[in-house]
Amino acid sequence: LPNTRILEPGDPNLTAHLVRYALWIYGNIYMRMGRHKLDVITKEDDTPYYDENYEYEYGKTDIVREWKDLTLVAIWSAASEAFKAYNKLSEDIDVDLIIATTYKDFDDKILESVWETWKLIVVEDHFTQCGLAHNIKWYLSDWWVDLWNSMRSLWPTEYQLSGECDELYQKAWMDALSIQKEIKKMFKNK
Repeated sequence: LPNTRILEPGDPNLTAHLVRYALWIYGNIYMRMGRHKLDVITKEDDTPYYDENYEYEYGKTDIVREWKDLTLVAIWSAASEAFKAYNKLSEDIDVDLIIATTYKDFDDKILESVWETWKLIVVEDHFTQCGLAHNIKWYLSDWWVDLWNSMRSLWPTEYQLSGECDELYQKAWMDALSIQKEIKKMFKNK
């Protein structure tokens, strides 16, 4: 979508921030929201991450949990699944959990995290040819970062039928359990 800002909130509070943002900027906006019930993403102290003090800027990504073993980037409803997966991980795997809000533009937090971890998993409810993982690969290649053997992407590989969101995510291997398994595969020697 040329000349269009695409927004995909990853939690209910972030949705409110993005709607306010969309009301005050000039130009085309496409905000993708579905019927998937999004969990509230919290800080370490269990308060909402996207609280009333949060300030959104287009292309901003948020490091919700900061560690240095693996970079996990998620967008929209996949952010809820990634957050659930993160909360169920064992303590010997430390993950940078980054929430993105757009496929087209993002800040340097993803690059900075990947420079530290050299392992990346991208989870999105989108086909790969034009989604977040595709654009992150292009972005990282501009910085000569080659993660060919240490990057995984979880997305629907075929058109999904109607059904309950949890069932569809499980069928597409994008649910919290599938994300956990993918993370553990990357650390099978740890």
